[in-house]
Amino acid sequence: MSASKGAASAAPEFPRTLAAAQKAEGDLWAIADAVLFEVGPPSAHGVKDGSRARIEECSRFLADRGFEYSSVYLLDLRDTARSFPEGARDLSCTFTAHKMAGSPGMLAEAIRRNGGPPSRRFVERLRREFREAEEAAERARQRAEQARREAEEAERKRQERRRKEAEAKATRIAKDLEDRDVAEALADDKSLGARRVTNAVHEREARRRRKAREENERQRDAGAMPLPAFVPKMIEDIGGWATGMHAITDDDLASLPADDRLVAHLRNVVEDLTVEALRWSTALQSGSRRGLPELEVIEGRASA
Repeated sequence: MSASKGAASAAPEFPRTLAAAQKAEGDLWAIADAVLFEVGPPSAHGVKDGSRARIEECSRFLADRGFEYSSVYLLDLRDTARSFPEGARDLSCTFTAHKMAGSPGMLAEAIRRNGGPPSRRFVERLRREFREAEEAAERARQRAEQARREAEEAERKRQERRRKEAEAKATRIAKDLEDRDVAEALADDKSLGARRVTNAVHEREARRRRKAREENERQRDAGAMPLPAFVPKMIEDIGGWATGMHAITDDDLASLPADDRLVAHLRNVVEDLTVEALRWSTALQSGSRRGLPELEVIEGRASA
């Protein structure tokens, strides 16, 4: 029983590989196929499935029987057999040429370029040429990608700049559209654009007056009316102006210099004063009817 157990434990673990090495040493395809079968295919990248340890065991197993195959060499045999299964091999080329090619496509290209079975050195040079071409293509791709990103960033900045310019222009246009001078300049223009501008100005003025009226009502309801601190002094000045103007006679007015611009300016000022005086008179009369209390200025505001 113990003898049979010892025989079982001494049985070779890699019989196909040993048989291939014993039967035809130098037939690398036979050994490569045997190693692929008994050790297994290459593991996926980053995966440890024990195949490397099996390769080392196979190397020691063969060494114990007089066949020196390093684990690195057995790995090359196994990987080449995996890359070139039966039917994809060109037996007119050496095993080394297959190993250097790494794939049936590369080997076929080497044969085509060489005009026949290539040497190991020729395949190695061709692989280097392909690798350099791939690296150049990758660099070109990266440059194109960088150029694309830079173009997108430049376009984004251009669009952002245009958006800001458009916003600034729209702000200026909106401000101009609400300018009284613009409305007055377009008063006689019957075009659609002029009417829109005029309407915009009038609407703005209406909003401003409505807001002021609402604020006045709010202030009145709170027991105080808005009265800037400079108004009493202004009223005093108006009284002085009225006294001075009362003393001016028609002859004095008739003796004004013959300057049309001065006369026109004076007429405009008088008209403005007349309009404002009428507005104040109407407001005060309305206030007296409502029982408007006497006002006292306190910090720019008036309270009863």
